[in-house]
Amino acid sequence: MNHELQAERTHNQSGFTLIELLVSISIIAILASVGMVVYSSTQKTARLSKRAEDLKAIQATLELYKTSTGQYPIAVNNFVCIPSILAPTYMPKIPTDPSDSTLCYQYQSDASGIEYKVASNPTLVTSGEMKQSDFLSRPTLVDPARDADASANCSLNTSGTVSGWAYYSGQTACTYVTSGGAPPPPPPPPPAGPSLVGPTGTVNKGTSVNVSWNDVA
Repeated sequence: MNHELQAERTHNQSGFTLIELLVSISIIAILASVGMVVYSSTQKTARLSKRAEDLKAIQATLELYKTSTGQYPIAVNNFVCIPSILAPTYMPKIPTDPSDSTLCYQYQSDASGIEYKVASNPTLVTSGEMKQSDFLSRPTLVDPARDADASANCSLNTSGTVSGWAYYSGQTACTYVTSGGAPPPPPPPPPAGPSLVGPTGTVNKGTSVNVSWNDVA
């Protein structure tokens, strides 16, 4: 009798029941799902930071190029990939988007190479990699889709849908405007005073003139 009880007790303790196994598997699956969500979110945050860093690095490189050559690389009418002429002289390697190495950062200039804008790849929107909330998380990176030309115009109109990040020539960080419209025009210059120079090019008699070194060509 005692032998039979001992055998039954040993049998009951030898492994998990089917219910215990199912519960364990369910817990493992839930933990794995949570881990994947956290990992995916962390990876996306890292890509957002890398994308912003790349745009800033390209902006700094373009300024170096202009200092050296007197103008920015010329690419008019449409956005193109970052000019390869920048590497390796001005930066070690032209960066590509962290989500896909085949996606390049976009570049456009005016015809004279005086103004430019460098932007994130537009397919980030269509692929779902970046949403409006992602773009708005870095409001100083201006949306290129809201500017009609390659000027350094940084005013935004929030009635549209944000679809990109960009840096502009002459702007270390453009101000995010919460209501639309172009910035107000600069105030007119003060009216000119009476001329100090007579018809013959000489200073009018009786006029006192203060001359500084800045007035001498």
